[in-house]
Amino acid sequence: MNNTNFVIHAEKSGLSYYRIAQMTGLSYSLIHNLKTGALNINNCSGTVLRKLSVCLNTAMENLMNETDYINGIRGIHRKIQYEWVTNHGSVLVFTADGKKHEIVTGKNYNVPKTACRMQSYAEFLIDDYLSRQRR
Repeated sequence: MNNTNFVIHAEKSGLSYYRIAQMTGLSYSLIHNLKTGALNINNCSGTVLRKLSVCLNTAMENLMNETDYINGIRGIHRKIQYEWVTNHGSVLVFTADGKKHEIVTGKNYNVPKTACRMQSYAEFLIDDYLSRQRR
């Protein structure tokens, strides 16, 4: 596993990995394993991520590896099945009136803090689609 985001922020900070270990109170072994990719930073505890983010002056999610948090989230709203797809941004895919529809949001919502809201957002987009169809 390559912890590119962590390495980029660590290098940008100008701090040695030994100094990062000292400042965070984390073991040098843990920091070294993150640097080399022997340990996936996404598997670290929130406490470890918080300490690193404070030391490196960045948000925790900026240190984490890219992950498809919303890709494949599925649901049913008003008898319409939908699924989120992350392919060059976030796309809501659903079938209505026998046709496949894709709503490209134009934004990448593929971050942990928005994943929990994607069901509500899908319902809003489907309701908007249905209201436009009734006009």
